[in-house]
Amino acid sequence: MNATTMGVDTPEKNGRLTGSLHVWDIMFMVIATSAPLTVIVAVYPIGFTIGNGAGFPAAFLGMGIVLLIFSVGFTTMTRHVPKPGAFFTYIAHGLGRPLGLAGAYVAILCYECIELGVVAYFGYDVSVTIAGYTGIHVPWFLLSTLEWLAIGFLGYRNIEISAKVLGVLLSVEILISLVISFVVLADGGAHGIDAVSFAPSAFLSGAPSLGIMFAAASYIGFESTAIYRDEARDPPRTIPHATYGAVVVLAVFYTFTSWAFVMALGSADVVKAANADPQFLFTVAERYIGGTGNILTHIFVITSIFAVTLAFHNVVARYLHALGNVRALPTYLGRVGSRAAPSAASLTTSAMTAIIIVAATFAGWDPAAQMFTWFVGLGTLAYLIILAACSLAVFVYFALKAERRRAESTWKVIVLPVLAVLGLGIACYITIANFPLLVGDVDAKGNVIFGGLSAALLVVLIAFAVFGFVEAYVMRVRNRPAYDAITESGKGL
Repeated sequence: MNATTMGVDTPEKNGRLTGSLHVWDIMFMVIATSAPLTVIVAVYPIGFTIGNGAGFPAAFLGMGIVLLIFSVGFTTMTRHVPKPGAFFTYIAHGLGRPLGLAGAYVAILCYECIELGVVAYFGYDVSVTIAGYTGIHVPWFLLSTLEWLAIGFLGYRNIEISAKVLGVLLSVEILISLVISFVVLADGGAHGIDAVSFAPSAFLSGAPSLGIMFAAASYIGFESTAIYRDEARDPPRTIPHATYGAVVVLAVFYTFTSWAFVMALGSADVVKAANADPQFLFTVAERYIGGTGNILTHIFVITSIFAVTLAFHNVVARYLHALGNVRALPTYLGRVGSRAAPSAASLTTSAMTAIIIVAATFAGWDPAAQMFTWFVGLGTLAYLIILAACSLAVFVYFALKAERRRAESTWKVIVLPVLAVLGLGIACYITIANFPLLVGDVDAKGNVIFGGLSAALLVVLIAFAVFGFVEAYVMRVRNRPAYDAITESGKGL
């Protein structure tokens, strides 16, 4: 296994991250991870056409409720496990160190895959936008490289720099989305304003399971609040408030704006209209706020993609930093640079991204149809699996120790975590069942199949989990102090 598990030395704490992030700073970063405007342009058309049509807004509302239920146990556990690491830490404490380390590697796979997908899509989208307005065709990989350099620079610096950048970018993408939505409603939409989207018959129309899957994917990143624990001001207060705030903001934003776009296209015509015009965001923007609004929307979609790339880069770097500190990965990853940032882990994240982008460029992969679809699809499945595992870990952590149960409300640590396990388990099952569709695994006739691509991506996912699980056992045999540090307070993480 990894060379860092050899020997019997005690794990050293290469450096603890520090900072003074406020609730809003962390909320901006985790909401940017979900890329609200990018969700509108990339997910809404799919949710309307192959999901549950006019009922898609209800899927966002339902997933928001499930994630709020999950957040209760999740944030309660942050008070009992005062360490960063999010999925890694909580799964390890609830389900054991081997599963915790397996979850860490699956989390890294999840976030790095989505970063790769959006880096490629950034180059593609900017290239198409430039060509559309000027007729000049710029290769996507050159534009992705420019973004990669900017992300690497910001990720190497103190997290508060990233927080400020993400705060500005997130504000403008939310602002343009809300402006379009309110103007649509004020104008009466395509055929008047109605609440059809929230009727049970609308939610159950089409393929509601697919609507749930795409809605769940749109919340990716909200849980990363706990990763910034060491960099937060007053963590016991900041982390729970930021988590609840992020879920509520995303749920309200997605439910409201998706409903507004249903009104813009018409409740009865939304499936047909979205099929005919998958880029309806820009069409609606021009129709309701004019040509300038269309141009601004194109610009803000690009800045939204940039923001989500930066947010995921920071998350991956902090996972690598955590694993370096417990010696599951080389210890240099745990170093903190002079700017109070996980400098080595950030540079490593940039290097991993660059290697895959270069390899994909030489392989001739399409940045949108292949790279974005494959990587984001795999990242989505990985995310839902570890989210479900984390909800189970929260329940087990409190259920097995009477003193922990007595210290908290039964609703917080037993009832709501069980509901979260059920809800997220269903979302996870739906995603696995529809994984070929998620990654675009189709035959020559366009039929969705469970073929070589789906199988290969699942093998990658399983391999990451197995590697972490086995490495934990090797650590237990060869370096027990390092193994113990995965969960011991004050060590490693």
